[in-house]
Amino acid sequence: MLKIGNWSDRSKERSRKFLYLQDQINHMQAQQQTILVWLIITLNLICFKTLGQSASNYSVCKLENKIGTEAANEQTSSGVTICTTVIKSSDRGSKLFLSSTLKFQADEPVSYSSKGNTSRSTTEMIDTTFTSLKSFPISKSGSIKIKELLVKYWNKIKRPATLSSTLDREIITIRALDTISIPTTNEQVVILEISKGKDPNEILWVNKDGLAVFLATCDAEGDKREIINDSYSAQLAYFTKTSTSYLINTYKNRNKAFGKSFANVAIIGGNLIDVKNGGKVIPNCMVLLKDGKIDYIGKIDKSAVPLGAYLINAENQYIIPGLWDMHAHVFHPDGLKSAILSGVTTVRDMANEFDFSNQLKKLTDDQSFPSPTLYRAGIIEGKSPNALGNVQVNNAAEIAAKVKLYHDAGFDQIKIYSKISKKNISLINEQAKLYQLDVVGHIPDVTTLKYCVENGMKVVSHVHYFMNSLKWKNSDFVNENKVLVDLLKNKGVAVDATLNVYSSYEAYKMNNYKRVTKFLFDQGIPVVTGTDNGRIAEEIELFVSAGFTPLDAIRAATIIPAQVMKADGQTGSVEVGKNSDLLILAENPLVDIKNIEKINTVVKGAFVVNIKEVN
Repeated sequence: MLKIGNWSDRSKERSRKFLYLQDQINHMQAQQQTILVWLIITLNLICFKTLGQSASNYSVCKLENKIGTEAANEQTSSGVTICTTVIKSSDRGSKLFLSSTLKFQADEPVSYSSKGNTSRSTTEMIDTTFTSLKSFPISKSGSIKIKELLVKYWNKIKRPATLSSTLDREIITIRALDTISIPTTNEQVVILEISKGKDPNEILWVNKDGLAVFLATCDAEGDKREIINDSYSAQLAYFTKTSTSYLINTYKNRNKAFGKSFANVAIIGGNLIDVKNGGKVIPNCMVLLKDGKIDYIGKIDKSAVPLGAYLINAENQYIIPGLWDMHAHVFHPDGLKSAILSGVTTVRDMANEFDFSNQLKKLTDDQSFPSPTLYRAGIIEGKSPNALGNVQVNNAAEIAAKVKLYHDAGFDQIKIYSKISKKNISLINEQAKLYQLDVVGHIPDVTTLKYCVENGMKVVSHVHYFMNSLKWKNSDFVNENKVLVDLLKNKGVAVDATLNVYSSYEAYKMNNYKRVTKFLFDQGIPVVTGTDNGRIAEEIELFVSAGFTPLDAIRAATIIPAQVMKADGQTGSVEVGKNSDLLILAENPLVDIKNIEKINTVVKGAFVVNIKEVN
């Protein structure tokens, strides 16, 4: 047999042509396969009529843990089709119920009603009729059956590029991404992307009969949700993992032009706020960035600007470090772009699906477009009907396996959740210590803040967990709570307060949460900003309304979280040698903290994002 190196140039050329033709043939066959599946679906749905009655049953999951059911019933008579859906679920103890009815006449949707809970904190009450063509009612119900009917309608009207949402006139787009075979059954399914307005896109799987198989979406409170046809329940993990890959690929394709990368950047004329040095303002300075690092800070010297550097005129503007969100849940890739646009250059993801988190981490490590630095806390929950997620433990062996799983996958911390038993708190801390992973998170229902801290917890999430641990009767609040404060200090505990979570609470509750947040800060406890999927600007502003100075609130969103995560040598302040994580604001946030929202430019590594251009 001849080695490739002995082939003549002509033989090599023939080989290249052969491989090229073979690749084209394979591509054509794949296209034909997709067209064939769509033809079958079209034939099955051409008149959009189902004789008699049909029923479908689905499982509703949150973070791959079943929390409820969706039951759908479709009836057709004399050209009228009525589909009813009932979604029942229990999300961490909250009982949720939602009933919807969609009516078609002559194959056109003519009325829609939906009443009940769309999440733990949101409801919808819709009852409307309509006559618009090429439009479809999509609400926050999260129903997989409604999405199936949407695709059937779209298919029936010859798959237009866009439809209108009947309820709010937002644009709906449906795109066939792929046709694949389920590995264990070889059944062919079509994978579709559904987008509506600015909502996160969804991934819907349908079989050759046009029936919905699986939906990857986010619910009305932004949490990751999966709905699966009960006939396919064994495929949940496969569908979820594969859907994540399609979500991330569509995100990458949509955001190729997001931000521009430069080897050298010169920021000229800005006023630099030094968060490490008492908020000292360095006026009218120049900051040079090279290969994603801060290379120079000082007087303007245009002769020092590298040839071809990207120039940013920051005259009369203010430079601060990029912000940290220390309590996020990035349940959709779109959350990464939203973070950057809000000035967040570093995120701590405080519980996610294991595989989704791994794929997300790979995405953020990609240097082809701007993403926030991603720290990850792997969730461990106790076994309970009211548990969150599918990483649930009940004994030492399960704890050891899960902590090792997270460590081996490169997670930074372990987050304990609400249903962990008291005996398992210390076991989790022991295992985490073996891998030098800090334990953070909730105070479980069956124990106290003091017990968790004594057993190794390093960051307490949500300030409301302090309410029952503090003593309130004595007028000398500081001395009365000195024992607890000293314990927090001695153990090196920090707090992510998540004040914006309580924005809808009664005023007296919110005021108490603010008071405790400021009290902890005044006693020297590191307090950091975390939104729990709110707005970082709102969190910072709430810190100021709690009594923080604008500088201290900004520090709680920059250098303090960097110190908590042991990353202050690389980020958290604008200093030579650190990463190029910074914002350019139109006005001075030290004068008015609301100026934290007036972002002109975000710099993340080598990338420059002009906010006005993006918007």
